[in-house]
Amino acid sequence: MSDKAMWGYVAGILDGEGTFTIGRSEYDNVKTGKYRHGQSYHNIGFRAVISVKNTDERLVKWLKSRFGGQYYAEEHPETTWKTSYRWHHCAENKEQFILAVLPYLILKKEQAKILLEFLRIEKWAKVPEERQGLYEKIVALNQRGKPVEANTQDSLKNEMRESVLIGDNESTPVVTQEV
Repeated sequence: MSDKAMWGYVAGILDGEGTFTIGRSEYDNVKTGKYRHGQSYHNIGFRAVISVKNTDERLVKWLKSRFGGQYYAEEHPETTWKTSYRWHHCAENKEQFILAVLPYLILKKEQAKILLEFLRIEKWAKVPEERQGLYEKIVALNQRGKPVEANTQDSLKNEMRESVLIGDNESTPVVTQEV
């Protein structure tokens, strides 16, 4: 499989079965009683998450073998449901991974761009408002139900219509009149 075909395939998997998101966790040492230098503190952490969930283990094994990361099984409480498998991209090269799939994404392009912006913030930069803002944007896009502002069916139709209308600007139409 060529690189172009592979990245297109992976983008299709991510559009249909994947997630680009920002995980958020809060830690408060008052609850645990563990204090740093005798002081209480409240910490909020953010992390970039790229994952795929599918019921076919072969897919997540392929993703792990090709891109690293890890996968695990998730049993559903409903006993009649299949076991699902979740793959997480864990490597340090998440930015390169997003840049490789970005041209091929359709449904989750906005989420990927936000995650890319998040990854480009310096790791130790003290900009919690910026991280929180990106977190809120991506959560709104990933929310179930009616779409927020991107990925609407109408916008996809307009995008498709526009690309068809633009077409090949190089050629000139030939009009002939039959006598």
